[in-house]
Amino acid sequence: MDRFGVVFDDRSSFVINVSNPPPLNPAVHEQPAVAENSHTDCCLCCASGPVIVTANINKSGLAIGSGETLEVSLSVDNMKRKKITPEVSILEVTRFVAGRRHRNRRNVIAVAQPGQPIMPNTRHNRSSHVIGPIPPTVSGNIESTFNISVCYMVSITMKGSRFMLLHPIFLGKRQTVSPNYQFLSLSSEPRYDPDAPPMDYDSAMYASSQAGHPAAVKY
Repeated sequence: MDRFGVVFDDRSSFVINVSNPPPLNPAVHEQPAVAENSHTDCCLCCASGPVIVTANINKSGLAIGSGETLEVSLSVDNMKRKKITPEVSILEVTRFVAGRRHRNRRNVIAVAQPGQPIMPNTRHNRSSHVIGPIPPTVSGNIESTFNISVCYMVSITMKGSRFMLLHPIFLGKRQTVSPNYQFLSLSSEPRYDPDAPPMDYDSAMYASSQAGHPAAVKY
C-alpha cells in the first residue's frame, strides 16, 4: 500500500516458509549413532601426525523445546606436535534455491562447553560433551521443497587443527497424542432405555449424582 511521502520498493520480493516441526519417530531417532573421521594437517615434508576422532552420540534425534540434551562421547588420538581442544556444537544448515542457483547458510544453534586440551602424541583421550537444550524457536528439519530445505548436523572440531566431523541429527517435536487416538463425543442428555428394568429411588439418585444431571427413571 502506497502512502503519501513514503516510498516503497515494489520490485523486491521475499519468500516466507511457515512450517510445523516434524514429528520424531522414537523407533528411529532414539537409536545411538557412531561417527569417525581423521585429518592430517599440511602435507609432504610439513605433514603433522593425524588427528583421529571417534564420536558416540546417544541418540539420532532431539525434541525441540523439550529440555532434552544430547550427549557426545569422544575418543581422540592426537598425533600432532601441538595440543588441540575439542569443540562440539549443533549446526543448522539451510539451503536456498532460486532457479538454477542455490546458497547454503550455516548457523550455530547449540554449543557444548569446551573440552580439556589434549596434549601432543596422546592416544585414546576420552571426553563427554552435553549439548542442548534446543530452543523452541528452531524450525526443525524441513524436507526439500521448491525453494528451501533445512537440516541439522552435530559438528565436532578441534581448536589447533583443521579437523572437522559432521554427523546428521534430526530435530522435531515429540508427539503427545497417538495418531490413532479417537475422541469420543459424549451427549449431555440422559439416555433412556425403554426395555431397562425399573430403578428404585436410591439407585436413581446415585446415577443422577454421578452423571451430573437428573436421571431418566422408569417407574
